[in-house]
Amino acid sequence: KKNVDIYLNALEQNKRWLQNPNLSSQTKIAYPQNNSKNNNQIIIGIGSSGPTKKWPTKNYIELIKRINNKNIKFYLAGGNNEIENQIANEIINEVKESRIESLCFLNIEEIMPIINSSKLYIGNDTGFMHLSAGLNISAIGLFGDTPLSYAKYTKNILPIIPENFKTVGHNSMAMNQITVDQVLKEVKKFI
Repeated sequence: KKNVDIYLNALEQNKRWLQNPNLSSQTKIAYPQNNSKNNNQIIIGIGSSGPTKKWPTKNYIELIKRINNKNIKFYLAGGNNEIENQIANEIINEVKESRIESLCFLNIEEIMPIINSSKLYIGNDTGFMHLSAGLNISAIGLFGDTPLSYAKYTKNILPIIPENFKTVGHNSMAMNQITVDQVLKEVKKFI
């Protein structure tokens, strides 16, 4: 119930500018955006509720590099904790481009307008994936240790499971078997 209240409150806070001094000066987003999705913004969901639900960091780095579109701005969404901040910093340092920014230090109310103005979510099965889907953002969800039923409630989530798997569930521990090629193939349908 508490999470529902937090998300509901965040959705209701939709008539103000996002202002956070930790964001780069290039980032100024108002919401709602009249439901228009920014064709050059992608949310990368690096967070998760546990280590078996995380896609390897090296895969995110390779995916971002292979998308190879200089007009796309990537936002890394995760929790404000040491592990996810470390993942975000590693991706930023490896990609070495100004078109990538961490949102890990923001609260849910500050992240909502960025999600709402984005074209696509790519990442782990997290709250950010479900928020994206709820905001009518297409979400490519990586399912290697989560039941597919977690994505079946909406057409906005496209679940990707490892090749040669018919299904996945808790204890599949197969996130590292989802390939960058699999994800990139689906991403290209949206960009």
